Amino acid sequence: MIRHNSNLNLSYFNKNVKNVSELHSELKDLRKLKNVEFILNRPAKNNRGKRKRNFYWQLARKEYENFIIRVPELTLPLYNPTNIKEIEEKILGLAYAKNLDYRNLELLRKYDYGRDDGIRKEMIRGWTIYAESYVDDVRDSMTFYFGERGEERWEMFIPNETRFDKSYMKKQVRKFREMRKLLELYKSVVFVTLTLDPKYHKTMKEADEYLRKMKNLLITRIKTKRPEKKAQKFSYLSDYDQANKGIRPKYNENYFRYISTTETQTENMFNLHYHFMMSFNPPDNSEDVNEKIWSLLEHWFKSSWDYKWGKYKVGTVRVELVQEKISHKTGEPYSLVRYYEHGILHIERYEGSLEYYLLKYLYKGFAYKDGDLTVNANNVRLWVANARTFDGTRVYNWRKKNNLPPPRDLIVPIKNNSKKFDLEENTELEITWHYGGRFSAYEIGTLKGKYREENLDASVLERIYRRMASILDAG
Repeated sequence: MIRHNSNLNLSYFNKNVKNVSELHSELKDLRKLKNVEFILNRPAKNNRGKRKRNFYWQLARKEYENFIIRVPELTLPLYNPTNIKEIEEKILGLAYAKNLDYRNLELLRKYDYGRDDGIRKEMIRGWTIYAESYVDDVRDSMTFYFGERGEERWEMFIPNETRFDKSYMKKQVRKFREMRKLLELYKSVVFVTLTLDPKYHKTMKEADEYLRKMKNLLITRIKTKRPEKKAQKFSYLSDYDQANKGIRPKYNENYFRYISTTETQTENMFNLHYHFMMSFNPPDNSEDVNEKIWSLLEHWFKSSWDYKWGKYKVGTVRVELVQEKISHKTGEPYSLVRYYEHGILHIERYEGSLEYYLLKYLYKGFAYKDGDLTVNANNVRLWVANARTFDGTRVYNWRKKNNLPPPRDLIVPIKNNSKKFDLEENTELEITWHYGGRFSAYEIGTLKGKYREENLDASVLERIYRRMASILDAG
């Protein structure tokens, strides 16, 4: 039987066929195993919502949600030091009574109640310790299943994978490249960096949620129709001046698509960034619309985001036009980057293709130590916040909206599954799998994948039988 604490996500093969489910490991997709069917003796829906979380993640998440990093009442430009104790008692007795513990209060005092951004670095350092403990806790451990098919017996060992593993980074880069290809982000993108001003937010989670909310609002405004009434009111102004007033520039909303990555900056002060790779070009890239509207978009984005320009006071924004060019001398690609800073146009050149330029922002989310992936300020925050490394336009919907054929990578051949659920006919092909517990590499060596029982060492089999016996004895 699959136990409730087996840490698995389950989903039905077919809603009309009961007790037959597709088995997914939280850490490994088992569908890729060939010639294997998974039969569960319990409806999968009973296990939904039962996912266990690692102890160290729960501790970090609690701090992420409840730890106060700024007290607005005490971070005003001027305050009376004699009233600090009175305000502290008010804070402890009212709004923050259930969240503000002794350590939180000590750090707030140390970092001037949030006026000093060092308290954010202190939080990141604490999360890094939790993340490293988490990796040490799950590293080199295997989830074990034993299967039966007639009189045959199989053993399967699936290694754990975390977002701090090198394999996870490679998988994210591969998905990024595939998504860029399917969205046809080729030779030209509008690269937008959106930053958050952290001084308005009391907790890390509050800042994260606000940044995500405003990012979604910006995407929604891009996708909606141009405000004709406002444009007509200022029709006597040029397109550039209209964009300066916050009127969306003219472009085709149907062609808009994007990929976004997140970054946590901790060098000078804790801050959050969104890096957007946007394009408004037609799918066939027949004309560079991005170049035509780039300077207009810069003013419009600032009116929607920059606290010095617009009404939302989110943070700052920087809009770049990145184009891939070919060197006439060497024939090698390079990226030409243009942006405005304080009203002055800057032009920079970077060696390498457009993809190489964009990928460096994805790589910022990862760090290496002795050739292995490890934790850093960015990926540990994504781990605590349970957030994706990158996101973007849904490929299928975008292609369908523009009447484009499905990309080759998304075409799935139709298979004849008529015999998949005929249990009586296919019993000789099926393996009934049971959860058998977890093992460390210290106990069973470096076993990975599926084995016949006779192919395993006797000492390993003895440890397996002992572990299974303890599970069965526990009920």
